[in-house]
Amino acid sequence: MATHTHLRPPWAVTCWHDNTFIYVELPGTDPSQVYITKYDYTAEGLSKVLQLLKRREVEVPKAGFEKPGNGHKTVMQPRRSRKPIDVSKPPVPKATDGQMESARSVLRKLGMIK
Repeated sequence: MATHTHLRPPWAVTCWHDNTFIYVELPGTDPSQVYITKYDYTAEGLSKVLQLLKRREVEVPKAGFEKPGNGHKTVMQPRRSRKPIDVSKPPVPKATDGQMESARSVLRKLGMIK
């Protein structure tokens, strides 16, 4: 028998389908108990699944959580915000005087400049 270790957080919802129904497994307050429900495999069924996920209140740890597995402690950290990028003007590449003279020399040999 193969063992399977889940790397998902304890509050995660599992979904799957069989081309007839969409199944949703919701974790219970007791980790050993889960609730599985099914919806039609249609746009309306998917909409109901998304509404269920939106209505679900979950207390997610802010600092991170421990993933189970093989005795190794792995901590997931929340995503860091990125510094905004100024797209109003593109960056100007810097070329040294030697690079510019070398480029002019090549262009002169090709007859593109005098």
